[in-house]
Formats: sequence, structure tokens, C-alpha cells
Amino acid sequence: MVVSPRDPLPDRRGDEFEPGSDGLVLRNLLGITDPQLADRAEAFLLREAQAESFRTFPADRRFDVELIQALHRSWLGNLYPFAGEIRTVDLSKGAVRFAPVPYMEGSLRGLDAVLAEQTPCTGMEREALVRAVARVHGELVLVHPFREGNGRIARWVADLMSLQAGYPPLDWGFGGDTDAVRERYFAALRRAFLTDYVPLEALVAEALDRGEGATTDPPR
Repeated sequence: MVVSPRDPLPDRRGDEFEPGSDGLVLRNLLGITDPQLADRAEAFLLREAQAESFRTFPADRRFDVELIQALHRSWLGNLYPFAGEIRTVDLSKGAVRFAPVPYMEGSLRGLDAVLAEQTPCTGMEREALVRAVARVHGELVLVHPFREGNGRIARWVADLMSLQAGYPPLDWGFGGDTDAVRERYFAALRRAFLTDYVPLEALVAEALDRGEGATTDPPR
């Protein structure tokens, strides 16, 4: 699949949906109006960007917001004009309101501080890695810096942290009983938003177990 973007679109902050999509697809560089096609394009581009990062990401690289923006841009830069940009609209999911735009600058500083404290993960023992991933994951999802793709970028960051520590990418188990698994995941995130990271640490440990089970490398 070759992605050939149209000419860059003008910046229209107040017109965020693609014309003809019935408000179901964000404005994009490919003129996609079908939500399923948009989902497939996002998934394809994510696999490509992740594969490249897994090959080339430096083992001693400290994470920061600028790096996460670059990852987001490498993933969605051929699809959305806002790729890599900090969002300018408020977002919520259910009863959870993510970092409000007026407070985004402070939220990003807080995220940078967490990233500086918890990365790089080179040489981390398993228990320390689990704690670091849970802390970063919870904070990144709570800040929700982008208009689209925040959960996936947070799980991608978790994979890179795991690889830095010498472990494989995590497997969150979303391929099976998706509803039950995702509800447990979101419940753990809600606890993390209240600074209780124990449920999320348990999920990270299980995801790491599944990731190790999927690799052909000798067991540790």
C-alpha cells in the first residue's frame, strides 16, 4: 500500500471533519470519508512506523514530549494535517475529562517531568520496568496531547520502553475478549488518574508476560 497525500490542506481549526463524512472522519490528507477506511489507514501506518522505530530507537534515549510528538508525526503525518501537533480542542471519554486545553502547557511540563524520571529504561529490572511503564502510560493517557491516537501512542511508548530494557513489545491482549479486556484496561487507567497505579502495573506485567510468550528469544 502506497500512501500519496494530496496537497496540504489549509489550517482550519474550526472545521475538523472531512467534508462528506457526516462528521465521522477527521479532516485528512487523503480525502477519506469512510470511517472503516480511515481506521485501516491508521492501523497500516502505525504498523509501518512502529516497525521502523523498533529497529532504530536508541537504547539510551530519554523520552520527552518532543520525542512523542515526533513519533505521532511519523505515524500519522501522511494522513492528518495535525499529526505531531498538540491538540487545541478539549477531549473526554465517559466521565473522564482529559487535560483541558487552557492547562495543557502545565500538563505537558508534568508529563516531561515523569518521562525524565522514568526513562531511559536501559538496564532496568523487570519490576522497575513495570512500574515505569505504568507511571508513564497513565500520565500520557491522562494528558491526551493529540487530537487522535493517544491510547495507541501511549502503548507504542510502552513498547519502546520495554525494548530499551531488553524485553519484547507488550501484548495487551486486545485481540481476544476485547470488551472485557478493554474495560479492565480503562478501569486501571481511571485508577492511575487518581495516582493508584497498582491495577495498571498488574496489566503491564501481564502484557509483558504475553509479549515474552510471543517471542522466539530464549527465556530470561
